[in-house]
Amino acid sequence: MGQLMLITSPILGAIADKFSSKVLMYTIAVTGILGLSILAISIATHIDELLFVAFICLGIMSVGSSVMTVQTGMVFKGRMRTRNKVHQILNNAILLSRHRVISGLNALYDAGSITYLGLYHAKKWLNVSFTAIVVAYLIFSFISFGGAAYFWMKLERDADSIAVQDDEVEHGRSATCDALPNEEKIDADINIASSDDEITPISVMPTNQHLCSKLFITLLFYFSFYQSRNVFTLTTARNFLGILGDNEMDFRYLTIFTLLMPASLIALPFVDVILGKYGFHAGLQTVNILALIHGLIQVCSNDLNIQIIGFVAFTFFRCFLYSVAFSFMASFLRPNASGLGAGFMNLAGGVCIICNIPMANAAVLYLDSFFLPNLIYTIGIAPLFFTAHLMGKWSKEVVRKESY
Repeated sequence: MGQLMLITSPILGAIADKFSSKVLMYTIAVTGILGLSILAISIATHIDELLFVAFICLGIMSVGSSVMTVQTGMVFKGRMRTRNKVHQILNNAILLSRHRVISGLNALYDAGSITYLGLYHAKKWLNVSFTAIVVAYLIFSFISFGGAAYFWMKLERDADSIAVQDDEVEHGRSATCDALPNEEKIDADINIASSDDEITPISVMPTNQHLCSKLFITLLFYFSFYQSRNVFTLTTARNFLGILGDNEMDFRYLTIFTLLMPASLIALPFVDVILGKYGFHAGLQTVNILALIHGLIQVCSNDLNIQIIGFVAFTFFRCFLYSVAFSFMASFLRPNASGLGAGFMNLAGGVCIICNIPMANAAVLYLDSFFLPNLIYTIGIAPLFFTAHLMGKWSKEVVRKESY
């Protein structure tokens, strides 16, 4: 059901682009709170049909949150003026550039995948019903969504106020320039342009040309393959490790694999260094290298202890993939096209995931081994080294180094 909700991703992205990120945040809050409320009612009344409605709402919330990571990153784009003191402190004190915000939010989004374990153990420790846990989580969601909605409301209000001030200043500059000789007008224009500290994408193509450009289409292909591989690994981990003998060990290695998901936060400094010093091309190639290490371990070793090294590589791979791919997209798409861009990336990845169904069924029902599917995915990494090279080459034409 969650994967099916990926079809809403372009729609949610369009909402952010056409209306505002604040409207998207309201949509996320409403669907999230509604989904948790219906889930609590379903559990309390034992009406199983309500679960489908709850899953649809929560799926939309999850997909919208993925799009929102890019929208939030677009806010932090270098030195800027703002009346929002919290925003100013964050931006100046810890140098929140676009890729750092997108990377951090994606890592937290990834770490949230084990939230259910915390809720399960809280239920056992507190000795309460599952309904009580869901209601408590619902109350927490009101606080979280309320804070996020206030942030976007305040930010949009500040942006409108600053825009009015900028218009007044610009009118004053224009009047001054009209009274200058031609040579001095040129110098004034240069000074005005150079005083702009805001870092924005340099391309001025229309939105449809952005989304049909060779750079974005190639990124779609690159991201879709890895999104499919990522989901295949996650959904077949129990069966894959079980064939290697984890079932007899009471799923010890599956537990290790699951608990390593939040470790993607550890990879953030490495993402920052690679993107900051070497650029997006190096980041894309790092994704390839990490995926190749993980794939080779899956294919070449049946030792469960060796698979732990693969778990670590896979965790770093996930962090790099989402951080680099979405940050790279945000660097060359216009701000009012970034929502649709993120939406189509999620949708393309969701479509490719369909290929996993026959491969997983064949591995479990007929082959009793994941060697062939893992080999296919590992071999598929090879052309992506050249794909990353092409994207790095093309991006030099449209991306400034300052956009990091």
